[in-house]
Amino acid sequence: MKQSLTRSDSALARHAPPQSSHELKRLSGMCAYYSKWIENFSAKAGPFFRAVSSPLDSQGLESFARLKDDLAKASLGTIRDDLAFEVESDASDYAIATILSQGGRPVAFMSRSLNKCERNYPAVEKEAMAIIEAVRK
Repeated sequence: MKQSLTRSDSALARHAPPQSSHELKRLSGMCAYYSKWIENFSAKAGPFFRAVSSPLDSQGLESFARLKDDLAKASLGTIRDDLAFEVESDASDYAIATILSQGGRPVAFMSRSLNKCERNYPAVEKEAMAIIEAVRK
């Protein structure tokens, strides 16, 4: 059985441009990790990777938008019963994020900001919370 996913609803599609150098590095790493599924990745990502601080300039913002679109196109778009799932999670001081993959390719993205209380959790609990939320969604 295959289940279709809506790409326009994904957390990736709604993801705002990075607001700090830490977010910029994190997003650059995620894009680089999935670069093998994006045609002409280096040319498209150049302005985004050359940015050293936020806010991004117009070229950096355009590059960021193009990368989000290409990452969504690179995702499988369907869930297959014959492939195992992999959940990758990440947590920062202010947000959690997860990526659901099959066969090494992204299927879905999820992220959200942490509330004031959750920001006080230890890093391991934030990572666990990201995994739990990924399984719930």
